[in-house]
Amino acid sequence: MLILYTNASLQTRAAKYAAGWLSEKIHSKVRIDSLKITGLHTFEFKKLYVQDQAGDTLLLAPSLKIELLDYHNLNLTNNSLFVQDLQLTGGEFYLHKNKRGILNLDFLIDFFSSPSQHTNDTSAFMLRIKNIHLVNSHYRMENEEAEKKLPDSIFNPNDFDIRGINLNAKDFYLRNDSITANVSHLALNEKSGFRLLDLKTLLNIGDHHMTFSKLLIKTPNSTIGDHYEMHYKSITGFDKFESTVTLVARLKNAHVASKDISYFASELKGMNLRADISATGQGKLENLKIRNLIFHTAHDTYINGNLRLRGLPNLETTFMDLDLNKFSTSISDVKDLMKNSGLSSSVKNIPAQLIPLGNVEYKGSFEGFYNDFVTRGTFKTALGNIISDINLKFISGKLPVYRGNINTDNFNLGKLLSEPVLGNISVNANLRGSGFTEFAGKDTIDTQFRFIDFRGYRYHNILVKGSRIRKLFNGDIAVNDPNLGLLFKGSFDLDSALPSYDFKAKIGHADLRKLKFLKDSIEMQTQLEVNAHGSNLTNLQGKILVSQTTLNRNGTSFKFDSLALVALNNNGIRTVSVHSCILDGSVKGKYDLATFPSAVKAIFAQYVPSITGHDIVHSVSQNFEFNLNIFDADPILAIFAWNYYRSR
Repeated sequence: MLILYTNASLQTRAAKYAAGWLSEKIHSKVRIDSLKITGLHTFEFKKLYVQDQAGDTLLLAPSLKIELLDYHNLNLTNNSLFVQDLQLTGGEFYLHKNKRGILNLDFLIDFFSSPSQHTNDTSAFMLRIKNIHLVNSHYRMENEEAEKKLPDSIFNPNDFDIRGINLNAKDFYLRNDSITANVSHLALNEKSGFRLLDLKTLLNIGDHHMTFSKLLIKTPNSTIGDHYEMHYKSITGFDKFESTVTLVARLKNAHVASKDISYFASELKGMNLRADISATGQGKLENLKIRNLIFHTAHDTYINGNLRLRGLPNLETTFMDLDLNKFSTSISDVKDLMKNSGLSSSVKNIPAQLIPLGNVEYKGSFEGFYNDFVTRGTFKTALGNIISDINLKFISGKLPVYRGNINTDNFNLGKLLSEPVLGNISVNANLRGSGFTEFAGKDTIDTQFRFIDFRGYRYHNILVKGSRIRKLFNGDIAVNDPNLGLLFKGSFDLDSALPSYDFKAKIGHADLRKLKFLKDSIEMQTQLEVNAHGSNLTNLQGKILVSQTTLNRNGTSFKFDSLALVALNNNGIRTVSVHSCILDGSVKGKYDLATFPSAVKAIFAQYVPSITGHDIVHSVSQNFEFNLNIFDADPILAIFAWNYYRSR
């Protein structure tokens, strides 16, 4: 025996004999090139080869070194083995499951799990290894039972190829199907392109669980920790991982990049997102619950809440139920996140007017898919608060679609739209449409304004019902303000070069001084029918009918039944005609209608010196024919020459 322990040639011959004996027992080839035993406790194997029963490689160990504490550990009568150090260099391990569900390792498991094959001791075999070192090893797995094919750039749990495996572990313990170990370093590269730079953990594997405590994972772009568990009925259930394996995870100050996650979720390919995450999660991947989520990404985007995900790993069909304690972001963050998510084409649909909202905070709920969801909660912005119950849909290449309710209180709409004539609003709006700007989209409007500030006056009690297509509005408006009663029905189109108007309106009462249109006290009631187009008085064309009109100026009332104004333009020759019970008239020629009333007033001022005022503008040359018949001058003088009318 001493010669055997000291002679390398005899040691190799004995090892080859043992390999041949084992080959006969397991009905598969086992081969070894050489064995060197040093000091009765160190064993060095060269080119240890084990073939599966299909004739393919199962295990190849070019260099395997096993060091025991002492030679007494060679005694396996107590069904246990204690190893001080195990080092495998360049090892290759190939697992294969055929279409019948038979694993190429099963025959070895069956052989060694049967006590009658090697000892009379029926107690479970126990293996302890103080230190394990795997150097540049290779692990390959193919499962023909699973037919699902994935792109080469996506990790496939049924067809993976891991190379460059480098492992340092200690305190490895195996008994029955239970394994524990302290992994101080693990690095590897998978054929999809995924790289693991370092993994540290306390490992515990049993019949129905895997636990990774004190976990730290480092990849080229991510750092993740610190606890992860998997619970399952059988290890074979990993074939249907998302529905058979229960996960328990705790992330603590994890830094996660979409580039690394995209190897496991193809929907993230092409995205460049990064986030810091802390959370606890539990459940099967297809129905995962996440609690105490803290999520921070970009510059100002922060999420704190609880989340439930149903449908992973397919993000396209994953339903999210998010209860938000706090969500904050900014428009600049939204644009950056959309660009980094591969949605650059949709960024142009976000109007620049939203920038004044500043950092937006939200508390409420989020339910739905990533591109089709409902939000219910309160937004806090720099311009005021918004309470929403909105369904939003983002469809690639199309305008965003929305439906729901928005409620605001004292929200600064003027600053949002960069319109100085507008101020704050308080509104309850039911909306349904598409597009977020006046240049794109359409919607249906059912809105109640509790108030809206316009030109320094706060209008109360306004109802708006109708539809919008780009800048075309068609519908009804009702105003019940102390200083304005208005009923409007019709449309106005601001989309073309010359805005057009086609509507009927009834003004029950209007105090033009209190409404801050005029400085003098003028109250009126009237009815209007307008069918015209134009952006100003100079290019105005169409017909305006005014009827059942009452004017009250400083306590003096005037009434007239109707007034019709028709404006035409034929090759630069403008014709404006007026027909009413107080006057008939027409003007034809080339003139500036915007300054025409002032020009007429200047003419009258030559004959009536008391007609004066800063509003008389001496216009440029005007060439026109003028015809006027006045039947009742009082209303005209009261409006255009109050001082003269009052002095008579």
